[in-house]
Amino acid sequence: MALYAGTHLLNYDNTITPGLGEWAEDIVTYHSTISSPGIGQDLVIQLYSGGDQVDFDKVSLNEVPVPPSALLFGTGLIPLVWVRRKKRLGQ
Repeated sequence: MALYAGTHLLNYDNTITPGLGEWAEDIVTYHSTISSPGIGQDLVIQLYSGGDQVDFDKVSLNEVPVPPSALLFGTGLIPLVWVRRKKRLGQ
């Protein structure tokens, strides 16, 4: 299974090989940033097999938003870095 944004491969997994008549779950994750490739492109889930017949069931794409506390933590570090840099420069 692979996840694309436009033609940009974001992540894939090809390690799942269920036995005859068995099911297996596969999860492919990707954490995007503001500079991730393919921003604004359509997301594509590509399903494939190694040549054998394969049945797919319950394929989904889930968004997990960044918690607001993580954003506050990141923006809270900016002044600390600025003050530390200012002290190093002797200002």
